[in-house]
Amino acid sequence: MPMALVERNLNGSGSSNLFPMAQGVYNGLLAPTNGFVPEQSGYFQITVYSDRSFSGRMNVAGGSTPLRGRFALQGLARFSVSWRSWDDCLCFYELRLVWNVTLELLPGTNIIQGTAENVKYGWNTELFGLKGRSRNDGTAPEKGRYTMRLPGSSDPAVAPGGEGYGVVKVDSLGNVTATGALADGFKYCRTAVLSTNGWWPFYISLNDGRGAVIGWLNFSNAPTSDIAGDLLWARPHNDERQYYPSGYIGVSAARGARYVAPLSGALALSWSNGVFRLSGGNLSAPVTNSVTLNSSGLTDNGGTITNVTFSLDRGTGVFRGKFRHPISGKGTSYAGALNQLEDIGAGYFLGSSQGGLVRLEAVP
Repeated sequence: MPMALVERNLNGSGSSNLFPMAQGVYNGLLAPTNGFVPEQSGYFQITVYSDRSFSGRMNVAGGSTPLRGRFALQGLARFSVSWRSWDDCLCFYELRLVWNVTLELLPGTNIIQGTAENVKYGWNTELFGLKGRSRNDGTAPEKGRYTMRLPGSSDPAVAPGGEGYGVVKVDSLGNVTATGALADGFKYCRTAVLSTNGWWPFYISLNDGRGAVIGWLNFSNAPTSDIAGDLLWARPHNDERQYYPSGYIGVSAARGARYVAPLSGALALSWSNGVFRLSGGNLSAPVTNSVTLNSSGLTDNGGTITNVTFSLDRGTGVFRGKFRHPISGKGTSYAGALNQLEDIGAGYFLGSSQGGLVRLEAVP
């Protein structure tokens, strides 16, 4: 374990001054340009101050590294990060160079970019980020609550079956918080700052940094989505893992919608007569029940699935419940979220070795 952090600032001088206009919070993603490698990818957030100093952190491969220094007048910073640790014989401490980092603020833009060289392992990764909103930008137009869909895949080599979900909250300053679960049951909680044009760097570290979910999401008013973007999923091979031991890697098109909590006595979606459908998850074929959506939740009218329970958090749009798995006969939990823009509910359940899809929708 590193005992202390020592940083050496290598900045030069410059002539043109970008400051204090460049001050603010920047966040973004790290990824190599010559192909995705989870261990070389991550997330960073840096606060730039009016005196050209900065502080923040980058999270790469499940580890967190402080970033501190000072920009030159033209917006360039070069610095090294060393860890103080025991020598090989445990006789005394020594400094070991770990990172060489370059950061650059692009004049006339809200962009920060750069490189991070891992000296120990000999690889480089690229940083790209955007300046977040501030009080001077006024109230964020994205302010509100959202539910998000993180679709999986029917191909277990690409992504887990079913759909992960997220509950997203954006405050008046553009600070975004997302909590939820992936379709293989992994629970997450992430924070970031939206850029002035609604971009959100999304990153989840999996398997101690040997896997990841990473990509840029954008808030917009598209006809079918208020949040949209492609996310790359990757989990490494692990024979000891119950679900997807062979791992997976692929791209999923995430999307989300504003969520408005229904008034007392009102329905959370526009319909009342619907179907509750399960597929995948070690089922031999999709199964369906007839349901009635009501102000207190859902009434199961019967079908192929037995012992169905359902509860809805009307404030967030998240639903949960259980059913008896038609193949294993075991009580099986499920979870997901409503999407009011698409007028559906979507989520996941876990069978004996594979994930499955939960869909709640109006009668066709």
